[in-house]
Amino acid sequence: MMNDIPLRASMRDETAIPHLTRTEQGDGTVCYFFGDTTIRVIEAQAAGNILLTPVSGDQVACGEWVELDEEQVHRYCERLAQCLNNNKLNDKELFK
Repeated sequence: MMNDIPLRASMRDETAIPHLTRTEQGDGTVCYFFGDTTIRVIEAQAAGNILLTPVSGDQVACGEWVELDEEQVHRYCERLAQCLNNNKLNDKELFK
């Protein structure tokens, strides 16, 4: 069952996703930075789509980094994958 946090409240940086920065990490994961949020994932491709497996996420709250819960990270990953697969990013050179 979903936690009691409303979807929109738990995704406060959703509107910043099109302006993300993508950084490959030395451990094979990828970090996406947007707004005050960082999401770490494992990327894969299947049938021409980018698949994101959630690893972790953080967000600035009251001036400090706070770890996002598993459900929040999963929701951000779903939204990130939608944007990546539908070319809804301002940086069209992200994967070239």
